[in-house]
Amino acid sequence: MSARQVRAQTAAIASKAISTASPPGSITIDAAKLDSVLSLDGPWRFHLGDDTAFASPSFDDSTWPLLKPAQTFDSAHLSVIPRSYTWLRLHLHVLNANYPLGVSIATNHQQQFELYANGQRIGTSPGAISDLSQLSKPFAIALPAQQDLVLALRIGRSYSETVTSSPLAGIQIGALPAVSTSVDLASIRNFNDFVLTDLLSCLVLLASGTLVLILFLTQRSHKEYLWLSANCFVAMVFLGLLAALELGLFAISRSIYLLFTYFGWAMIFTNLEFVARFTKVRRRIPLRIFEVYLVLAPMLVIAPGFAGSLYFPALVIMSVSWFVFALTYLIQSYRRGNGESGFLVLPYILLGILYVGENVSRGNVRFVHIRDHFTWGYVGTRLADIDSVVFMVIIVAVVLYRFNRVSKDGERSAAELEAARTVQQVLIPEELPSIAGLSIASVYQPAQLVGGDFFQIMPVAQGGALVVLGDVSGKGIQAAMTVSLLVGAFRTAAETTVSPAVLMETLNRRLHGRGVGFTTCLILNIAANGEVAAANAGHLRPYLNGTELELEVGLPLGFTPDASYLETHFILCPACTLTLLTDGVVEATHPTTRELFGFDRTQAMSTQSAEAIAAAAQLFGHGAPQSDDITVLTITHT
Repeated sequence: MSARQVRAQTAAIASKAISTASPPGSITIDAAKLDSVLSLDGPWRFHLGDDTAFASPSFDDSTWPLLKPAQTFDSAHLSVIPRSYTWLRLHLHVLNANYPLGVSIATNHQQQFELYANGQRIGTSPGAISDLSQLSKPFAIALPAQQDLVLALRIGRSYSETVTSSPLAGIQIGALPAVSTSVDLASIRNFNDFVLTDLLSCLVLLASGTLVLILFLTQRSHKEYLWLSANCFVAMVFLGLLAALELGLFAISRSIYLLFTYFGWAMIFTNLEFVARFTKVRRRIPLRIFEVYLVLAPMLVIAPGFAGSLYFPALVIMSVSWFVFALTYLIQSYRRGNGESGFLVLPYILLGILYVGENVSRGNVRFVHIRDHFTWGYVGTRLADIDSVVFMVIIVAVVLYRFNRVSKDGERSAAELEAARTVQQVLIPEELPSIAGLSIASVYQPAQLVGGDFFQIMPVAQGGALVVLGDVSGKGIQAAMTVSLLVGAFRTAAETTVSPAVLMETLNRRLHGRGVGFTTCLILNIAANGEVAAANAGHLRPYLNGTELELEVGLPLGFTPDASYLETHFILCPACTLTLLTDGVVEATHPTTRELFGFDRTQAMSTQSAEAIAAAAQLFGHGAPQSDDITVLTITHT
């Protein structure tokens, strides 16, 4: 038998079993014709307010307006009402009741009730006496064995949202065993249609959150993984609470409802933080303002009158703003060349339309008319659940793709960095050459694994040495490659000339036009008798016995191809010490005061050993990251 035939047969049975009798507004039920459980739609008389006299069978309710279960107040010419008690009354005339009759009641908006028959309370939901909202399962309530009954239903207040329709969702009547069986079947259907899906979604979120958390622990610099993991766990708790509410496991006090609301809004907070970090958004002030709103707005659930005037607009603002922020950040990121953001645009559009539509519909404004519930066999699911799971699967897939790409990029960068470090170890001498008449010491402390400072010391055939010390702009692999270029060019050029000026011009021409920034450099030719010729390309001047030497300073290497350099000549007397260093010493920064080590301290230390100078600069900046490479050379004429 089809569903349409079942509904037609049920309607036929109802027409035989239930009829309207006098006086007007009274319902007559022929129990002998009740073959199943029937809906007792009434219409019911209803009244807003609270008075125990409303339960009395002699109370005159003829002036009360009529309302059917789930009927909107608009149809009764009433506007949206705030939280309050509502009374509903129905007069019954029962014929041929040879077995106990029973009813089951379902309410809207998590509202509680007390049911009276002829002035006697015969049933109450779990939260009615304590005035707590609770999603309790319908249950069978036995009716008195009387022919004439006045049913009075007192429905309590709700902490949830705006009330726009009758607080009574439906009432069924029939033989007491049949009603008990009906509510049991309805409970099973409710579990299969809603609770089961929520629990399965919790398992998906738990697995996704754990997986993404592991990704974060592997790549800690990618905070988007951490926020996505938090989003999964918050959503899991939210759905777990929702399932508990559906099962009626606990009552909803104001504090419980506030907690539940915060978890719902925390899903938006953590999701936006994930999007912001995933897209590397630059302007975060508007986002921070909205996040403050996300923290403060849920407090409206405990403010007087929130249901009618405050909370619904706050909910709409929250959902629309989230949608706009997320979509804007993703599109901007995609236009900047982040293709991974493009994969998330469509899922966010679909979820955003559904989420915004759901929240707007809570205010009795339904602008999207689509089927929102689907059933496969004995299991049902909501469209929002399907969309959310697909949405999360796509996000996790995109994150896994990014993780894999970043891992491969990291492995490739690590290999390149290791190769550059190996090259640099060859280019930066670990053991200094032994040169007659000169005592040379060096310290090289790169700020990163691969540095941009370099130096070379080459013996000269006529005695003495060629010394080059330089500082390449930048750090890392690019700086290391530039160092390789300059050292190679220096060694090649030194085979034909020992003139510091000529060597400097050669290095400048080799560097210009390669798009690698600039380099400061100092080249010295120290003869065996102590005569020194020096050329300076924008580098720090050396110190001779603690006194800064006045050298001619030219442009750093790489600015212009036709730069020329002048040589300065001076004498390195016996027992005199020449100190050369890079700006990593001068620019060492105190971690607390942010003061630089500076030129004065550097000059005062310049007569000490290379190890002492470098150690003093590092100690001065201890606790702060080393901002630049530190290189110190000391050359003493023995």
